[in-house]
Order: sequence, then C-alpha cells, then structure tokens
Amino acid sequence: MTDKLLRTTNPFSVHAVHPKVFPYLYEQEETHEKLWKKFASFAWRGEVVGPHGTGKSTWAYSFAKFLESRGEVVTFCALAKGERRLPFS
Repeated sequence: MTDKLLRTTNPFSVHAVHPKVFPYLYEQEETHEKLWKKFASFAWRGEVVGPHGTGKSTWAYSFAKFLESRGEVVTFCALAKGERRLPFS
C-alpha cells in the first residue's frame, strides 16, 4: 500500500491526526509523574527519539500539559535532520 493511499484510507494515520488530539498512553507502570522525577534526577536533560509515527510528538504535547499543570513554562523547539543548534539561547 502506498503512503498516499494510507493517508487517504486510514483516519488514524499520523498524517491525518494532530498529536494534540489523543492523550499519550504509557506502557506498563510509567506515568508523567514518574518520568518527571526521572528528568529531575538527570538535571532536566533528555531527548526524545524514535522512528516516524511512534508517538514522540503526542508524548511531548501530553507531557507539556502535565508540566504546565504544575506551573512550568513550556517552549517547543524541534530541530530538523542535520540541525545542531537551538534557534534561541
């Protein structure tokens, strides 16, 4: 099946659904709270990696909502392939 056909026949394709539409569902016992504590233990450093369409953006929007509910300010920045610097300091 071609990519173009998938886009038109699958209403849940990553091409048809914005990441903000569905909540991110963790596997097993993971939660936003547990992940927040892990980030704290790593001095708030981490990266989200994975193949196209695996839920990275969905997770990011969902986790951002969680952080904002805790009073945190969230700024989104995505680097394209080959980019190595953030567009702000």
